[in-house]
Amino acid sequence: MPAAAKRKKSVAEKAAPKPVRTEPAPLGAMVMAQAKVAKEMRRDLLKIANDLWWSWNEIAQRPFAALDPIVWEASNHDPLAVLRQVDEPVFAARCADADFCALVKAAHDAHRAYHGTVAWFEQQAFADAKGLSAASSPSMKACSSIRVAWACWRAIT
Repeated sequence: MPAAAKRKKSVAEKAAPKPVRTEPAPLGAMVMAQAKVAKEMRRDLLKIANDLWWSWNEIAQRPFAALDPIVWEASNHDPLAVLRQVDEPVFAARCADADFCALVKAAHDAHRAYHGTVAWFEQQAFADAKGLSAASSPSMKACSSIRVAWACWRAIT
């Protein structure tokens, strides 16, 4: 064997990354992943649409308006109508759009942030009732009932 063939590899040759053979994912796997993303986005949008919070939050309205602007306007800004009337292939195509995904993510994050905070009424109702007996007067009994009803409502939503 010639001497050139037996030479040792240099440090640079040893450290150089070996080329990685990348093959595209099978078409079926890509379709399954897109279907999963579309299903998660639809779930997030339904959660927002079923909460009246969307009606005063522009960030929450944007994905519905972007999904189908014609239906959004024709339905007088009804997010449930938009979700009902958009075809599945159209919805899947919108879910593949990065701008639409960003709108849905922003709305979802804002929705979670809003519901993660303690409402002003909860802070005031429980702060005012500290140290007072609920049995001391009829008005305190009513206030206690309202607080219990409010806490129950927050627990189920």
